[in-house]
Amino acid sequence: MLRRAIGKKIPEILEEQRENFVDGCLNNPEFIQQCPSTIIPKKKAIEIFEIIDYYTGYAFNKSHAVAYGLITYQMAYLKAHYPVEFMEYY
Repeated sequence: MLRRAIGKKIPEILEEQRENFVDGCLNNPEFIQQCPSTIIPKKKAIEIFEIIDYYTGYAFNKSHAVAYGLITYQMAYLKAHYPVEFMEYY
């Protein structure tokens, strides 16, 4: 649900998922133990969620660009080295 909310950027669902994420972090003893004593765990959980939210706008586009680039490279290689077979297939 978190992935879908971030992908669609629906503010109401995103806010609900933010609360779920922060509550999940605060209920996880391992998360609490790994926070330095000078940092408030709730603030750290919110900071982590903000980083995830910010990065998703960039990562989604980048992952698609990499995939399209890879396919383009493979097709160009096939067309350059195996033109007859390539043209017959496409």
